Amino acid sequence: GQGGQGDQDPEQETNVMSLIDRGAEADKVQAAIDAFLSESDGQDSLELLEGQWKLAWTSQGATASGIQKLATSFDNFQVIGKGQGSDTLNELENVALFSREPEVVLRAKASCSKDSVDARKVNVTISGADLNLLGLHIPLGFINGDGWLEVLYVDESIRISKGSKGSLFVHKRSNQAL
Repeated sequence: GQGGQGDQDPEQETNVMSLIDRGAEADKVQAAIDAFLSESDGQDSLELLEGQWKLAWTSQGATASGIQKLATSFDNFQVIGKGQGSDTLNELENVALFSREPEVVLRAKASCSKDSVDARKVNVTISGADLNLLGLHIPLGFINGDGWLEVLYVDESIRISKGSKGSLFVHKRSNQAL
């Protein structure tokens, strides 16, 4: 099916999130996600991607980078938006909060665009990152590359997606100050 939107069984969504919140084993979370996605209504609405998302759960693919594995083990957010003067989603920022006090934050900047062939896919080009370490901004230009994100499901509160390196992500909408 296509990336689902909206008409999911709220009980199944609650089941996925409660398993995640309880720290259930990965195979149980994966089974709940699979059951949830099997009920997908097949609509595409990538416009719902706009905003800030907090990573709730991930199953890292075998080829995920060490930086990705490290960053996702802390509070991790993704902010997707429209750049100045744009009417399409074209900016993406990954924010890993390693520590608030003292402040240690990694911000990876990327451009993004809807794939011209697969309506569920968003192509991503990471163009560098900054590490804010106790007020020092350290540019990390070596953090770059191309990939994609396949949106398996999105609604107003939850997003389930798969990355180009095989990782599976469950995000929940967030308004936490970054």
